[in-house]
Amino acid sequence: MKGIRLLLVVLALAGCSPKDDPLLPELKARWAAESAVKLRSGLRPADKTPASTQELCRTDYVTFGKRAVTFHSGGQAKPFFVVREVRRDWSRIILVGAAPVFGADSSSVELVLRDGEIRLDDVIDERGRSVRYQRFENAEAQQTGVKTIGDVFGLVFDLKACSV
Repeated sequence: MKGIRLLLVVLALAGCSPKDDPLLPELKARWAAESAVKLRSGLRPADKTPASTQELCRTDYVTFGKRAVTFHSGGQAKPFFVVREVRRDWSRIILVGAAPVFGADSSSVELVLRDGEIRLDDVIDERGRSVRYQRFENAEAQQTGVKTIGDVFGLVFDLKACSV
């Protein structure tokens, strides 16, 4: 018994803890991030071959854990949105939390889940205002067509379900 406890502690310290439960049962597993890959291929013109959804499910995908929405790419996992609360209104899923990338203390993201796809519907700031169409001031991003906050969030939240 003591050996099992020691093994669990060692695995936890090594980052091998049990998988994080999804925010909602419908959001379990991986979701292919096609938009993010299109952006990356736009930045690297030599890489013009479009990846299939199954390839994306292995390399560029999003997971919805209990604590965060995480973008996985190139073997790295980066939390994109830290979730404090999740609400459901029919096919609409509302995530309340913060996006550490933008330094916002509080915001919410409204998603629509339909036919094995997730689509970004809106991004709301801490004052309750939609910021989806607010300009995103980054020259490099604007050259690839990312011009608004909604465009940035759409890269991560416009997803297709993986069958992995």
